[in-house]
Amino acid sequence: MANQTQDTFKVDINIVPDEILVYIFSKLPLRDLLLCIRQVCGRWYRLSKDETLWREIDFNFLSLGSEHKDKERNSKGVENLLTEVEGFVEKIIFSNVSFHSNVYELFGFSSSKEGTNNLSLVKLKSLDFSYSAVGITSLCRALSIQPQLQELILVHTNVLYSEVMGEAIHLPCLKKLVFHDLHAWDNLLDHRQESRRMYNKRVTIQVTQHCTDLEWVELYTIWADLDNDVIQQFTNNCPKLKRLFLTWSTHLTTCAFVNTLACSNITHLGLTDRQEREPYLNFVLPHFPHLISLTVNGRDIHSDDCIALSNFCPKLQDLVFELKSMRDHDCLFDFYLHQHNSLSGLNLQQIVEGCRQLRKLHAPCSKVDDESIVKLSIHCPFLEDVNFMHCPLLSPQSLMSLAENCPLMKLANFQHTFNPAGYLQEFLKKCPLLQEINFDISITDAISFTCSSVHSSGNSACACSLSRLQDNFSHSSIGDELPYIDMISSQESMQNSSTEKDSAPLEFGLEDFGLDGSNDVNYDPVLSSHCHIQKISLKNANFSDNMLQEMFHLCPDLTHVVLDVCLNLTNKSVITLVRCCRNLKVLMLSEKQVNSSDVGDASLIEISKYSKNLEILSVLYNRNLTQFGIFSIFRSLDLSLRKLRSFSFCVGSHYGCKMPLRPPYGVNYLTERAQFCMGDGVSSEFRILHLEFKERRAI
Repeated sequence: MANQTQDTFKVDINIVPDEILVYIFSKLPLRDLLLCIRQVCGRWYRLSKDETLWREIDFNFLSLGSEHKDKERNSKGVENLLTEVEGFVEKIIFSNVSFHSNVYELFGFSSSKEGTNNLSLVKLKSLDFSYSAVGITSLCRALSIQPQLQELILVHTNVLYSEVMGEAIHLPCLKKLVFHDLHAWDNLLDHRQESRRMYNKRVTIQVTQHCTDLEWVELYTIWADLDNDVIQQFTNNCPKLKRLFLTWSTHLTTCAFVNTLACSNITHLGLTDRQEREPYLNFVLPHFPHLISLTVNGRDIHSDDCIALSNFCPKLQDLVFELKSMRDHDCLFDFYLHQHNSLSGLNLQQIVEGCRQLRKLHAPCSKVDDESIVKLSIHCPFLEDVNFMHCPLLSPQSLMSLAENCPLMKLANFQHTFNPAGYLQEFLKKCPLLQEINFDISITDAISFTCSSVHSSGNSACACSLSRLQDNFSHSSIGDELPYIDMISSQESMQNSSTEKDSAPLEFGLEDFGLDGSNDVNYDPVLSSHCHIQKISLKNANFSDNMLQEMFHLCPDLTHVVLDVCLNLTNKSVITLVRCCRNLKVLMLSEKQVNSSDVGDASLIEISKYSKNLEILSVLYNRNLTQFGIFSIFRSLDLSLRKLRSFSFCVGSHYGCKMPLRPPYGVNYLTERAQFCMGDGVSSEFRILHLEFKERRAI
């Protein structure tokens, strides 16, 4: 009877239609498509060449490296790949992978100087050189043989603004133009740069005259006066323009919108890094009646600006008060320099009176309060993305109001705002579509929150809400639990691996640490209906061990988990996490200089068993770890941890793991740099090890 039941539920992948397999392949990274799918069987190899899989190629899947051998290998690989799919590819993203210069200009035709152009990228529409090492010569040659390009993107490259604009003129079909300066404020005090700005302004105006089909323009630079004249040229010469993002709009006045023709078609507008402090949205927004997305500088927001938003933007869905400043290198120090967002709670209430279709609101470092957030959640029930990091006037009342009135919430950032303990689970309950949340707390805030009486009362309330939450999920189940199908491991490979010397089973387990996986650890089958959040960050948070276990059980889709210096974290919590969340890719469990949790070897042993998709693991400053736990990670590098790329931990005289460290397994998978970090066995009082591993083939 048992055999009959097993035969009934037997699944054969070969009966799946080609269309379904191609759709599944389209969701895989290109690395897996090339290295795994093609090597399964002849049918999968044939399907891996389907045209729909190669319309967009992102070369970031290649291994990074700056050495000559890496450039040679990457260039040759790009040449072979593009030769095979030249008739399909529509978009190429070079990313920051190391290539020879001729790859950028000829798309990998040949890595030798005698190479000739033998490719025909007839369907190529988009080139993205962002973060790459492309030079102006390579860019000129690439664009000269691809005049049909519709999208050109250069973010943080070494190519100058004037050079990009000069080449864009020769692309009459261009629809999308994006440029972000790499070193915007270099030589800013050089007075000779004034003529450079005027020249760049003239070149920008020429682009509007030659590329009249532009639909998306995003120019972030201070080396061009993007003022009234530029805006008039864009709006008059580009009638199809829908997205316009400009920076350094210092001289923007009412004259910019006189006799403009295409403003009514623009739906996305960005006027960032504006240096003037007077109200300006009151004369800008009346010309954009169909605006659905607006990004402005949040430093000098006036009541008149907020009233204008309420009166003239009834269709607005995305509103961002950003603090980015090209002067401050993306505003890394704005918070610490007290350059806060000037938006207040009263301003926010004025905005939501008229903008009731908001789906995205970012107001970091602002002065919004609980009353304004409550009103926001009531008037804007379709909110999906909020960012209120560093907003000291907010309390958990804001979080609960959003949970009560905004069930479509997907992204929430309350970093360094308040302690969510006692309220986070209720938030997860009422927002099942959540994908990412951030509740990192500063060290000083964590201490004050721990000492407050409000926190202690919240734990009991949260425990009750968790039990209700689990009951609700159980009763609202829409079907039976889905079976877990492991398509990577096979019986033959497991038999082979069990005979290898390096793949012998571990000689220690949870019993050696006083834990029993079946009794002490909260691990139940995953419910059909649960919260689908994938990323969560709880730095310095103060949750009880039971609360963490319950939360991990209710969020089995987690892929990125940050629990650095998370108080009360124990082995049981981590074990529950890795057993319930099998898709973990990033796990951060770092401590302070003095341990604040009980995480030890038992956690690393369970991670080595269950986290098959783990790529990054950090357990810095953990003094409980010994060689048993560290070696369990090394032992599993060619088994369950084949995808692990980075492992960070500390060793030394005050740590459980001493120097010299000589793992008996997996050392051959370390990169040369990692082997150098390991040292030659010389004793040291303290050492931080950030180890990187070579790529391993999947079983």
